[in-house]
Amino acid sequence: MKGSINYRSLLTILNGVWAIPIIIVIRIIRPFLLIRFGTFFSSRIGHFVADSAHQFIELSVKDNSGIIDLYWLDNHTCNKQWETMVSRNLPVYWWVKYIDVWNCYLPGGDIHSRPSSLTGSHDVNGILEKSGIEMMNFLRSRLGRRTAFCVFIGKGLNLFRK
Repeated sequence: MKGSINYRSLLTILNGVWAIPIIIVIRIIRPFLLIRFGTFFSSRIGHFVADSAHQFIELSVKDNSGIIDLYWLDNHTCNKQWETMVSRNLPVYWWVKYIDVWNCYLPGGDIHSRPSSLTGSHDVNGILEKSGIEMMNFLRSRLGRRTAFCVFIGKGLNLFRK
């Protein structure tokens, strides 16, 4: 039916009822605390892993006092395991999506947007290698006995958190 509102649009409009007042408060407190919103290009594994790993390292290394970064993920990501690991290690929440969407709709919200990547998913400054930060790992408790990763335990490869 032409001109009808689909489910996603209706959901976005309804969530605007609570998201818009939150955006107004966030913009009022900006001189004291900058809150940024963003997502990751999660439909392709190369972008999803590179961008989220880069953000993870940046949050671990940089002194971001006075800045809070919040993320959301699309409902359909290319890799559920990486989605789980990203959600466990970064501040990822479903409700940030609606604040981010409405922040983009309302004028003056550019400073609150956190792009997925500033470098086109390339680690041009070598931050991943130079940081020395332990990356997001699999949790031993999340793996079953019959996974391919069990082979690595006896080989000395440390893929698991203790």
